[in-house]
Amino acid sequence: MATPTATPGDFTGNFIGAAALDAGQTATVTLAAHSDTTATGTLTISGGTAADTVVPLSGFVDLIGGSFSLNGGTDTVSGTLPSPGGTGFLSVQLGVNTTPFHGTIAKAQ
Repeated sequence: MATPTATPGDFTGNFIGAAALDAGQTATVTLAAHSDTTATGTLTISGGTAADTVVPLSGFVDLIGGSFSLNGGTDTVSGTLPSPGGTGFLSVQLGVNTTPFHGTIAKAQ
């Protein structure tokens, strides 16, 4: 019996996700996953009574399993990128020692 080996999924390219926050705000995440396992993107917080906030992000993506983690200042965006045609898991943590907000992420069209 052959030993299974891990092969990279389709976890490179551009992705977009969103999570509902408190006070009528929404977190929108754009992410570019690169073939060298680096990832860059932006976290945009909009809605509610505050002005929009845009946070540049940088981090990594696991090209085999699709997990990712990016940071910008004290904010962290992490989760699992989707398989082709699917929807992945998104977690947005604003600040340190705060409860994360959850949403979804998908391949950008």
